[in-house]
Amino acid sequence: MTKRFLPMPSISYLRALVFIAPVLVASPLLPDAIRAQAAVDIPDPGETVYEIQLGDGSVLFASIVELDEEQVVLVTVSGVRLEVDRSQLREIACLFHSWGSPLDLRGRV
Repeated sequence: MTKRFLPMPSISYLRALVFIAPVLVASPLLPDAIRAQAAVDIPDPGETVYEIQLGDGSVLFASIVELDEEQVVLVTVSGVRLEVDRSQLREIACLFHSWGSPLDLRGRV
């Protein structure tokens, strides 16, 4: 019975594998990493109601009441006060201006 051995890969193949393998492993994580680095433009505090998407995918309907360098303080339409790290904010969209029409969340909540 003869033993079969696989041929040894060339050095250039191994070098290419060393450089390509980390990219292939990390590529599914790149969109989240890029999104995490993008700074969200946070409006000034006021009575305007915003649709705020957080990093975990949850959505809040809230007004911004306080800002500092690390956190944003929100008050939801139900009156709950939340302190959220700036890094957790993914998107902020204006939903209702204090001078606009009544807030209508039908089909959104």
